[in-house]
Amino acid sequence: MATDRTKRPREAGPPTRPAPSQTDNHRGPSSPRRPPEPADPRTPNRGSDDRRGARRALVAAGLAGGAVAGLAVARRLGRDVPPLYRSLRSTPLEFPFRNHRVVWYTAGKEGTVPVVLIHGIHAAASAWEMRELFDRLAEDHRVYAYDLLGFGASARPEIEYDDELYIDLLREFLRREVRRPAHVVASSVSAAHAIALAADEPEPFASLTVINPTGLLTQAEGQRARGRLVETVVRAPWIGEALYNLLVSRPSLRRWANRLYGGSASVLEDRATEHHYATAHQPGARFAPAAFLGNALARNTYMSLRRLQVPVLAIWSEDGGPLDTEAEQAAFAGVAPGSEHAWIEAGALPHEEAPAEVTELVRGWAEKNRPQD
Repeated sequence: MATDRTKRPREAGPPTRPAPSQTDNHRGPSSPRRPPEPADPRTPNRGSDDRRGARRALVAAGLAGGAVAGLAVARRLGRDVPPLYRSLRSTPLEFPFRNHRVVWYTAGKEGTVPVVLIHGIHAAASAWEMRELFDRLAEDHRVYAYDLLGFGASARPEIEYDDELYIDLLREFLRREVRRPAHVVASSVSAAHAIALAADEPEPFASLTVINPTGLLTQAEGQRARGRLVETVVRAPWIGEALYNLLVSRPSLRRWANRLYGGSASVLEDRATEHHYATAHQPGARFAPAAFLGNALARNTYMSLRRLQVPVLAIWSEDGGPLDTEAEQAAFAGVAPGSEHAWIEAGALPHEEAPAEVTELVRGWAEKNRPQD
């Protein structure tokens, strides 16, 4: 039913006053009502801030949880790797050093001039680096090699590692296992250790060949506060294990191999990556590399080279990878003017990339400096 919407006139009556509202009570009866003031955009909104803070807390918690989960996964990397039995195609032998097991290898005819091979040092080092020289030089020399303590098939004790430990290891190996003047061949950081020992005790050395040696410009300053911090973190029982496993993951080791080998065939990088992965995931594997990463194994060879009386041949790579071989060679020749030098077109490990050339250089140097009977 339709309704009548015609307005009826209001009945006359006394004027009415609107009831005061709660917001108007502070004003007098004649105060006009003001519209609400707009919010100051600079004034913080507590509710909005609380929501933003909650979101930030959730993001931080998520990142922290993800980091913890990632580290937990990283700790488990490589746990399926079988024990490393040997690094070279030779029966592994053992000798005790500071109450720990050092694995060593020998080949070649007894009574021939001995050659001792000492591998370099990095996160996944072992005597496998010297496999080509070992097999080739065994044709006409008695050849020795060993896995440094903390690397390869040798023991990996949780001890303090430094340059003096490896100098002492070389001293003991020459005295106890070789027992006659030998031609010593050493690579990178181990070359610096060999130079230091040869300068102090030349008697066990018939000659010395160093391959891309450090100790003058690279890794010559020793360990400092930052290096001690790096070593401490990597040695730590939980986070150190996770960080180390990331460092020696297959992708990381593949990048490292690509940097070491100067444009050689990828098959060498593949083989190196697989072997490095196996040796870098043995129990206790991170302790010696932690010292290397913290520069505790570095040795300054300046004074040793000035005093060195043993004949020394330095072999340098055209592409030294992480090493500036041109600058290193100039510094070496300046300090040891009696040294001889040879260059090879290869990466940081020429004895792996160009083993035939390096073998002939070592063989010729050993023949030139044959010990007198």
